[in-house]
Parts: sequence; C-alpha cells; structure tokens
Amino acid sequence: MADFRRSPPVRVPSKTEEAVRDLVRARAALLADRKRARPRIGLTLRRRQHDAAPHTLARSWQPQRQLHTRYKTMAARGKPAAVAIIAMARELAGSR
Repeated sequence: MADFRRSPPVRVPSKTEEAVRDLVRARAALLADRKRARPRIGLTLRRRQHDAAPHTLARSWQPQRQLHTRYKTMAARGKPAAVAIIAMARELAGSR
C-alpha cells in the first residue's frame, strides 16, 4: 500500500501563468503557420543581409527550409493542416 502522505504537493499554475502559456502557444502556432509558404527572400531581408557572410546566411536559412520541408512532407502524407502546424510550433518551441 502506497503512503500518500509523502508525495509532493501538486502545484497548480496561477491564472497569469496559464495566460502566458496560452500566448506563447498562440505565437508559436502563428510562426509555424508561416512555414506553409515557400521560403523566399524579400527586398527588405535582402537589403538587411547584404553585407553578411555567405556561411552565416546559409546557416540562418537551414532551419527555415527544414521546417518548410517537414510541413510539406506531413501535408503530403495526408495530415490535417492544423496537426502539421501544431507539430511545427512544438518543434519551434523545442518540446520535441
């Protein structure tokens, strides 16, 4: 028989903590939703990256391409868009 008196107390998050978590989840989902579109460089980004080293640019675009490829792969397998977007959001958040 287990002794329940020794178990640690369960911590219930406050309303503020829950609100912050909801905002973080919503932002991650929004960022993941942007991975649907093919990665491209617009005029503003091209100007900003003008003097950057080529290896820095290649390294910065690698995660962008990976997330887009992963989304396209999941969509091609028949996963609903919402499921694929949430998976990308979790990957962005690092909860993989």
